[in-house]
Amino acid sequence: MTNIPLLAVSQEVYTIGILIGSIFVILLVMEIQICQLRFRVIDLEKGRSPATDRPDDLLSVEGVAITTFELTGIANIKGDKVDVISEGEMISKNTRIKVTDVKGNRIVVKPVKHEKPKERIKDKS
Repeated sequence: MTNIPLLAVSQEVYTIGILIGSIFVILLVMEIQICQLRFRVIDLEKGRSPATDRPDDLLSVEGVAITTFELTGIANIKGDKVDVISEGEMISKNTRIKVTDVKGNRIVVKPVKHEKPKERIKDKS
């Protein structure tokens, strides 16, 4: 029987483990990128526009709710269909909304409250 130094075998096993782990990490990163690309294509096919392309220029912009929603829904903002999140209140379809916060691809909206015009006081003269 041949005596193989235990240290040499453990170094080979360690090197193979590092190689397999590295390949696993590379494949995982590639899968994540492919999934993100797939979801972006699906959104574009549905006519939705990802908010990450223009995050800050949506702040304080008004739009219209396309769907009725309480938490998440779809709105038309600047001519694009985008996924939006309400501030917690129910928003009906065709309601005017305003963007209150944008963080990454998260667009927070609230309904626009229309103030009734004040009645003018007529002169009695």
